[in-house]
Amino acid sequence: LSLAGFPPTAGFIGKILVFGAAIGQGYVALAVLAIITSVVAIVFYTRVVLSRFLGEGDGSRLPLRRVGVRTAAVLALGALGTIVFGLLPGVVLNALDRLAGM
Repeated sequence: LSLAGFPPTAGFIGKILVFGAAIGQGYVALAVLAIITSVVAIVFYTRVVLSRFLGEGDGSRLPLRRVGVRTAAVLALGALGTIVFGLLPGVVLNALDRLAGM
C-alpha cells in the first residue's frame, strides 16, 4: 500500500512531497506524468495483492504460511513505522532533525 501511495502511508507523503516540489520548481508536465505513472502502478500493485489472496481464478490460491514470532515482530514493526510516518511525518522528521543536530 505504501509503494502505491495510499494514505495514510509514508509512500503517500513521499509522493506528495516529490510531486509538490516538482510543481513548485515549474516541472508541471513532469509531475503530471509522474502522477499518471503512479496511477498505472496502482493497477499492478493491486493485481499482485489480489492474486495473492484471491488466486488466479483457477483455484490456485496459495495457502497462508505461519511465521515465527521474530518474523511477525519485524513485519509488525515495519507496518507500524510506515503508518506512523504516513500519519505523523512532521513529528518523525522533527525528531530526526533534532537527532542529526546532536
